[in-house]
Amino acid sequence: MARPKKYSDRFIKREAIRLIKYAKTAEIPLKQEFASLGRYPSEYLSVWANKYEWFSRALKRFEDIQQKKLITGAMKGRFHAAFTIFTLKNIAGWRDAYDLKHDGKLAETKIQIINYGANNPSSESGVPTSRLAIESSSEV
Repeated sequence: MARPKKYSDRFIKREAIRLIKYAKTAEIPLKQEFASLGRYPSEYLSVWANKYEWFSRALKRFEDIQQKKLITGAMKGRFHAAFTIFTLKNIAGWRDAYDLKHDGKLAETKIQIINYGANNPSSESGVPTSRLAIESSSEV
């Protein structure tokens, strides 16, 4: 296995500039596509962002442009809305919002077994039958 390349700071600065230019010119800018054009793994972008603050800012700018292009493309009818939503969920971390309200109290459920015995009018065989009655309350 070959040793990974060591990229110079100068090269990484040029890549930061290219990253923003690519984001502005591509129809749907993707990190993986940008990295493949530069012939290095897309994971390097995250490594460089962790190492250099200026590259991190460039990557954030790229992601902002990416999201804006996806949203405006969907609004103009170039992309299907479902494509845009799922793409943003996958690449931009968008999530569905749920409005859950919880007061911290548990609900109490009471279970009562009623045995009708042999005198049960609904039992045709005369065999004792049982019925479950479940009651729920909103508070304990």
